[in-house]
Amino acid sequence: MPLMLNRSEVASVLTMRDCIEAVEKAFAELANGTAAQPRRLGIPAPDGLSLYMPAFLTQADALPCKVVTVFKENPKRFKLPTILGTVLLQSPQTGEVLCIMDGVHLTAVRTGTTSRSNFAPISSASLRAASSETS
Repeated sequence: MPLMLNRSEVASVLTMRDCIEAVEKAFAELANGTAAQPRRLGIPAPDGLSLYMPAFLTQADALPCKVVTVFKENPKRFKLPTILGTVLLQSPQTGEVLCIMDGVHLTAVRTGTTSRSNFAPISSASLRAASSETS
């Protein structure tokens, strides 16, 4: 049986520092060609859309798949959010699902760290130099 983590459990174990490190390693794997990240697959449903975002990270030995659904009638009809997210973590050796976790907190933290990682190489000195060149 896979480990199940709800939103608060994910928030209690996922630190910003850990997420920054994981995102930077994932970007490095993408740059080095050791990651497989196919295009997002969208599957329409009668009342919404399911999006599947799989990846394989060779060096991290990770096989995750993020599933996001967008169903605009959820709040009114089912008292659920319009957008739901879940992350599956599978064994790269067997394909067994090891963990099913709520994706809301994970996505929010990952989005923040992605922004930070994109700008981390830009130092204050380089910003000042660029600013003085345009003045």
